[in-house]
Amino acid sequence: MEKVLHGSVGGKMKQQALWFIQLEKERILHNYLSGCASKDQAVGGLNTLYQIASYLHDKDVMKNLWLSIVDIQNARFPGLRSSGAPGTIGL
Repeated sequence: MEKVLHGSVGGKMKQQALWFIQLEKERILHNYLSGCASKDQAVGGLNTLYQIASYLHDKDVMKNLWLSIVDIQNARFPGLRSSGAPGTIGL
């Protein structure tokens, strides 16, 4: 069993959490792009993942999630980038 001290997460647990974040991010974005989730639902889900990444102190994952959140917030329609061009958002 891994030992967790003062809010730090051990190697294997951190790796599993990062895997979970990536898997959930893909699911959230897929649901948003297919119209199954609203903009608010997608942003809320990504914000939850951002909080997990923040706890893990993984700045690269936090930045990646933040960029996806910004793309969704600025999108006019699901599946469009903030520029209006078709494409995937942060996948």
